[in-house]
Amino acid sequence: ARDLQEQCLERCDFEPKEHALLTDRVLVAKGMPQQYGTQFHRTKRGLVLRPIADRRHVDARRKAVGLTPIAENIAAMLARDRQLARRAMRRRITVKQ
Repeated sequence: ARDLQEQCLERCDFEPKEHALLTDRVLVAKGMPQQYGTQFHRTKRGLVLRPIADRRHVDARRKAVGLTPIAENIAAMLARDRQLARRAMRRRITVKQ
């Protein structure tokens, strides 16, 4: 799958946002820091942003491709994660009754 993603980065025509998402996905798959801060992973403590190269300039890179600032993105991802966790808990409670 990684090879296909890399081929798409080289040959496919994407909107800038989608190009940023795929760029980060390919970099993370290679064990490298991402450029745009779009990739998270789950740990025992919850959702964590994967490492970003040159974090000081990430908002400028994000703005250039039409993404929101990294702080807004993190807040939105964490809020979504909490919402999904609450739904999962409600389902578990309903099933156990």
